[in-house]
Amino acid sequence: MKIGEQVVACVGIRKHEGVKCLAIYGIGEYLGEQIPTDEHPLHPKERFEQPRFAQPMVKIGDITITEWQSPFYTLHDFDNIVGKNLDKPVIQFPIIQRITKDKK
Repeated sequence: MKIGEQVVACVGIRKHEGVKCLAIYGIGEYLGEQIPTDEHPLHPKERFEQPRFAQPMVKIGDITITEWQSPFYTLHDFDNIVGKNLDKPVIQFPIIQRITKDKK
């Protein structure tokens, strides 16, 4: 993926109202690898008190998500995924952010 390229954050196949669907967070701009902030969930390697490390990120609207939250696919690759799952609708799910409390 190239910085600035349009990509799809696809969560995978999920059930929605009893029907299997392709769940996406949306289409956004690929930002490249960046250090996550406290708003982003910890990667498994970071759970053992290791420092944060750069992760691929995408900006969807006002929200930036890491590849740890959802795999990213180019538009071409996502078209192939849809083509293999024509029986499943594509549904956009809301992005759930971790809310951090101010430490004072």
